[in-house]
Amino acid sequence: MGKYCYCRTTCFFFCAFFIIIITGYSSTKSAENRISGNTTSGAALVINEFLASNNENIADEDGDNEDWIEILNTGNEPVDLNWFGLTDREGDFFRWVFPDTTIMPGEFMIVWASGKDRSTPGKPLHTSFRIASAGEPLRLSDFNGNLIDTVPPVFLPTDFSYGRKPDGSDQWVYFTEPTPGESNTSEGVSLLLEPPSFSHEGGFYSEPFDLKLEAPDGYEGVRIFYTTDGSKPGPDNGTEYHEPVRIDDRTQEPNDISMIPTNRYSPDHQYNENWEEPSGQVFKGTVVRAVSWAPDSKSIETATHTFFVGDQLEERYQLPVFSLATDRDNFFSPDSGIYVNDNFWNRGADWERPVHVSFFETGGRPVLSQDAGVRIHGGTSRGRPLKSLRLYARRSYGETWFEYPFIPDAPVEKYKRFLLRNSGNDWRRTLFRDALMQKLVEHTTVETQYYRPSIVFINGEYWGIHNIRMRYDHRYFETMYDMNRDDLVLLEGDAGIKEGNESDRNAYLQLRDRLEQEDVNNPVIWRNFVEQIDFDNLRDYNIANIYFRNTDWPGNNIDFWRKRTNGAVDGAPEGHDGRWRWLLYDTDFGFNLDYDYVQGYQVEAEHNTLAFAIDGSGNSWPNPQWSVAMLRGALRNTAFRHDFIHRFADLLNTAFDADHVVGEIDKMKAVLDPHIDEHIRRWRGPETRAFWEEEVESMRRFARNRPDTQRRHIASYFNLPGEMNVTLDVNDPDGGYITVHTIDIDKDVPGIPDDPWPWTGIYFRDVPLTITARPNEGYRFAGWDGADSGSEEITIRTFESEMSLKARFEATDVSGSYTGEDEDKPSEFRIEPARPNPFNSKSTIRIALSHDTHIRCTVYSLDGRVAGRMHDGLLRAGYHDLRIDASNWASGIYIAVIEGGGLRETIPVTLIR
Repeated sequence: MGKYCYCRTTCFFFCAFFIIIITGYSSTKSAENRISGNTTSGAALVINEFLASNNENIADEDGDNEDWIEILNTGNEPVDLNWFGLTDREGDFFRWVFPDTTIMPGEFMIVWASGKDRSTPGKPLHTSFRIASAGEPLRLSDFNGNLIDTVPPVFLPTDFSYGRKPDGSDQWVYFTEPTPGESNTSEGVSLLLEPPSFSHEGGFYSEPFDLKLEAPDGYEGVRIFYTTDGSKPGPDNGTEYHEPVRIDDRTQEPNDISMIPTNRYSPDHQYNENWEEPSGQVFKGTVVRAVSWAPDSKSIETATHTFFVGDQLEERYQLPVFSLATDRDNFFSPDSGIYVNDNFWNRGADWERPVHVSFFETGGRPVLSQDAGVRIHGGTSRGRPLKSLRLYARRSYGETWFEYPFIPDAPVEKYKRFLLRNSGNDWRRTLFRDALMQKLVEHTTVETQYYRPSIVFINGEYWGIHNIRMRYDHRYFETMYDMNRDDLVLLEGDAGIKEGNESDRNAYLQLRDRLEQEDVNNPVIWRNFVEQIDFDNLRDYNIANIYFRNTDWPGNNIDFWRKRTNGAVDGAPEGHDGRWRWLLYDTDFGFNLDYDYVQGYQVEAEHNTLAFAIDGSGNSWPNPQWSVAMLRGALRNTAFRHDFIHRFADLLNTAFDADHVVGEIDKMKAVLDPHIDEHIRRWRGPETRAFWEEEVESMRRFARNRPDTQRRHIASYFNLPGEMNVTLDVNDPDGGYITVHTIDIDKDVPGIPDDPWPWTGIYFRDVPLTITARPNEGYRFAGWDGADSGSEEITIRTFESEMSLKARFEATDVSGSYTGEDEDKPSEFRIEPARPNPFNSKSTIRIALSHDTHIRCTVYSLDGRVAGRMHDGLLRAGYHDLRIDASNWASGIYIAVIEGGGLRETIPVTLIR
């Protein structure tokens, strides 16, 4: 056998050697044919033009704006490009090679530098690399590796190309109008100029000063032009710099753009939301924009700085500050300005305008300065005098991201887009109504937009308080969930498509219909729904809007999303499991907004929005039947209904607790308090400080009254016998804590005091309530006072109005692996039955280990799917409790499989909702 293998190996190497010899001979002959035949060598080829940052230039066959390289045959003969190389690396001539293709005399051939690596003859060609806009060499070589043409590294701004003019010459210029695939006949410049330097950085100053501008080093004959009105400077606009620019306090200068009406004037407007001119002179900064200019050159950037001069500005502006600079017409032209003359109703890219964004942290510290795009944002709030703005980072403006964490509480470090929100319908009331409501549920499963108030200036004039908020769109999901746009389904209202396709819409509508029609108490059917809908999110989302008394919902402001998947994805990262989830936004109608177009405003906290959100009314706003179908269908499931009732109670006892909510209101009010008077003078709304204080107090009043009325609504709607006070305590706060339904009684939970024990919450009689003792590391659960159970988890269903329980915890050894002396160690590997079993949401399996063992415990549904993994890792000798958390499972029978130490045991467990 060994001899046979040796012979076969020898034969293999002989054949391989023969093939190499033949192949080499064939390649040599092919090369000779290319040189001596009808095609010439590549000596006549040049890299004629290239573009390294493509935003609005031509697109490839996929519709992508990719970088490109243009090859020109300057000779009189065709050139066979087979095995010619293109590269952006030293010494690697064949990083990408041409296929068997020919470039004809005078032909301009485009090769996409996209990284897509496509080389099929007769089809668009794509290199395996991209071109860095910061500059890297380009090299074209023939099939023998002989260098034909090379271009040194060149920095190129977005949509600038670098090319020969005339074609094929040694003269290189920069083109602002590239000509891919055509002769370079557009106007070019030989020099790209850096912007002027400023002697002072933008920010807060207590004294006037002289600002000096200097041309970039290394250039002769450069002139500087600057503006102070927000527009871009140049030879045809602005002032040529000859002497320092005086930067002074401009407060007493006449108002300019703040005197422009920003919505249609009507003295009979029923909501008194007409534009009114400011009361007195608004505070003003100085925006200086400067550019370098010289013949046969192009400035690559306009330098922009905003200077604020005044007394104690750090105290005056304790919020961060945005300075937006743009040509006046971009905002205020009657024909094209996005802020005036009903133009603000227009949407889309045609109504995006360029703007320079400067951001100053508290104290006036500049942290961001970049060009961007801006649009008006919102629905009906576009018609208010003060409008919401949406900011865009795009490559066409320079930077592709806003590289700064504007909202410290948000889990992101950079933004593609963000909002400067006017507070919506609340813009003349408290200026933080929606922000408060979203803050109250930020810790739940509800998606929220986070919040930070700021001060905005436009072209140097004070523009008032704006709330920095995140925006829900495909970029949001890219940032928050690392999700590709092609995978995102985002619908609104009655399944209108924002992202996705018609089949996504139809699938949702069918799911919604099924939820109302099928037997949702059948475990198999319910399990199918659980795999498609995040019921915890649906529950929390509806509870939040109901508690808020948000009546511009659910027939409006309702968006929902999922990742497009082929069925349920067990163990997927957050948001990637394919289930539907809902987004919370624009809740401004809630918390006692008192306009007469707000349903229920007359009865304030008494308004029964529970029935409003479940029963629906008719087929139109605010709560048509389609808008309540999901919640109504889900509530038909007994387990979900019980969970919904007690989750509502959980939140009313904690995050919606009156004292906690009033505290949050007071904190948000305190942040705006130093700034509200100046805002009122600018916009004449809120009408007065006293009016603002009254509106804030109205929110406090709602917070105090809502929990009790909400509990009455719940008991009445679900025909419950009443409430029960549940008092919980622990014998040793260091030993552990207690979970009641979904809430951990822990100081880190919103609405739980720092020293919570004993803690009392209000729940509902005749609804199963699960209470669980949670021992800390180094402790074990020792039993309940007030309940005849040795299990950590107990489920209570009672008609009593009072209930008290105390969890007892006892210290274990340091590892927590077992209790007692060495002789108490288990003598064998033993698994005890699950307790409780059947169970409502949580059960425990105790195992005894005589020695350290790797234990794996997995729970399966009867159809073989993995329902959950309880443990997979090393456990020390002793007793251990493996907890089954079935909060999101459908009722039914499950199999717990425990493996370790060479043993495998299965334990059936029954979940009953």
